[in-house]
Amino acid sequence: MIIALCGYQGKTGKEVYQTLIENDYQVIGIDLNGLPLSHYIKDVDLVIDFTNKNSALKHIGLCLKYCKPFIVGTTGFLSDELASIKEQCHLKNVKGIICYNFALPINFLLKHFKFFNSYFTNFTYLDIHHISKVDKVSGTTYLFLLQNQKIQIKTYKTNKNIITYLIQMKTKYDKMVISYQINDKKVFALGLLNYLKTKDEKQINNLI
Repeated sequence: MIIALCGYQGKTGKEVYQTLIENDYQVIGIDLNGLPLSHYIKDVDLVIDFTNKNSALKHIGLCLKYCKPFIVGTTGFLSDELASIKEQCHLKNVKGIICYNFALPINFLLKHFKFFNSYFTNFTYLDIHHISKVDKVSGTTYLFLLQNQKIQIKTYKTNKNIITYLIQMKTKYDKMVISYQINDKKVFALGLLNYLKTKDEKQINNLI
C-alpha cells in the first residue's frame, strides 16, 4: 500500500509517519516545502491528512476527484462541511474517515457515552492542551458535545506537552470521574495504525 501523508512533519504527523514506516508501509511525506498532493494523487492507494482545515479540504477534494480513500485527523470542520463531504463520498463511492481523536480509550468512551447520558444528570468536562493548540475548542471537546450538549466545558492551556481529558458525571446520590492523560502523541498514531490493520470502524468515531 502506498500512502500519501499530508503534514508528515507536524507534531502528530511525525508520529504517524514514523509508525507507518516501522510497520512497513510505503509512505510519501507531503508538506508545504515539497511537491503537492496533486503530484502524487494518481499513484497512491490512500491519503492521510494531519494539516489544517483549509489544506485538508483541498486534499479531500482531490481524493474525491480521483476516487481515493482518505483518513483525516485534522479538526475544525463545520457541520455543513462534514455533511457535504459525507454526501460526496456517498455519491462517488469513496471511503472517507474524519476522526478528531484516534486515541482508542477516548473512542471507546464516546462509543458508550449513551449509557452515561441515561444514568447521570450532571456533567463537567475538563480539556487541557498545550499552549500551541490552535483550536479554541478542541476536536475532542466537540465530540463530547455531540454526545451531550449540556456538558459544562472547561478548557485550559499549559506549557507542558501533556493532554488531559477529565469528565465528571454526577447524580444526587453518586459521582463518577474519568481521567485520561496522553503523554505522547504516539498514542494517536497507534490508534490510526490499529484502524489500518483491522479496518474496524466500530473502534473509531467517524464524523462522516
